[in-house]
Amino acid sequence: LQILVSRLHSHTDGRLTCNIIVTTSDPDCKPHLLQTAFNLTAHRSRSELKKILHERYSKPVDWDSILESMCVQSMQQFEAGEPVVELFIDSEAESKPPEFLIYPLVPKYKPTIFFGDGSCYKSSLSRLFSVLLTLPLVDNDLKLRVSPNSERVLLLDWEADEDEAKSQLLSILKGLHLGIGLGVNYRSCHLPLAQDIEAVAARIDEAKATVLVIDSLGPAAGGELNSSLSSVAFYNALRSLRAADGKPLTSIIVAHNAKNPMEKRKTTYGSTFFTNLARYIWEVTKVQETGSDDADICLYHRKANITKLFKPLSFHIHHNSEGMSFTRQDASAIGEFAKNLSLPDRILAVLKEGNFSAAIIKEEIELEEKEEGAFRKALYRLCGNGGKKLIIHLADDTYGLLLKDKYYEP
Repeated sequence: LQILVSRLHSHTDGRLTCNIIVTTSDPDCKPHLLQTAFNLTAHRSRSELKKILHERYSKPVDWDSILESMCVQSMQQFEAGEPVVELFIDSEAESKPPEFLIYPLVPKYKPTIFFGDGSCYKSSLSRLFSVLLTLPLVDNDLKLRVSPNSERVLLLDWEADEDEAKSQLLSILKGLHLGIGLGVNYRSCHLPLAQDIEAVAARIDEAKATVLVIDSLGPAAGGELNSSLSSVAFYNALRSLRAADGKPLTSIIVAHNAKNPMEKRKTTYGSTFFTNLARYIWEVTKVQETGSDDADICLYHRKANITKLFKPLSFHIHHNSEGMSFTRQDASAIGEFAKNLSLPDRILAVLKEGNFSAAIIKEEIELEEKEEGAFRKALYRLCGNGGKKLIIHLADDTYGLLLKDKYYEP
């Protein structure tokens, strides 16, 4: 006999409930005996369960002892939680830099959110990342450093369906012009992650997944998104999931932004805990003319717990019946994106075109009067005074770049 206990849940009234599946390997009986919800803390529940099991498995069994043991062990394990481990810190050891699956966008073993308005290619980016990690496409034209180890991606989809996901992946694969195929694990979802945790964990084991793509955060969290209960339950569920080898999973989470016109900077929709509990957050913005096959997107790094904030990354997207292609570009070359760059980056963008005086630079970046002090400070630091030296003040009172790289990598 075997009793599988899953989906333990503690209620505010003190109940601890779970799901149980009872099976047997006895050749004289059918393997499946019972699947039901069960209250581990109620004695009456045990009596009722004992009666049902005795009816379905009539051979002599000490059900009282078995059910008592099941309840006690389940409650003890639930209350014990994770074990304590000792962290030994050697002051002479070198700090280990954070690992990335896609540098600088996706840190390994961490949850990363990509949020933005609807139809700004967030889902397409997540599919692109799935392709890059599965192949893996280390030698790529996107100027992204991809881990050389092939990852097993599981796409958990609360928005689209299998056909749409397959079409998106095919379009991206065609756009890369590789002439090869690949397999990405896919699961359509309809329950919030916290309520579907056992089933998702089983699918992770089946797929041997190491990376989760969650599309999207709202339905995956479920409930009242402005409540901390919904966000905390989502992250607790996500944190409980493990790869088959017991290591944490890397998660790429697609999310929408909050519709708050009073806020200057956009944030992830819902409770602030959606933002607070994520380790990495990128905002995705788009510029596209109506009816055009071409679009420009820019990714702004809004949160980092384990590194500094990286510079914006921009891509040009061409999408038609022949596929979807991504081309890395300079964010400062797109007017809408250039306005959102930091003042030093706006200065550098101008100097990529040649050497200019401070007056010409201010004119080109449309400097506001209130930014005058910040402008002088930015020039001072860019010249190597208290920062990395990127420009030089020339004898003719102009400024020029020391580096001529097209892209300023993070």
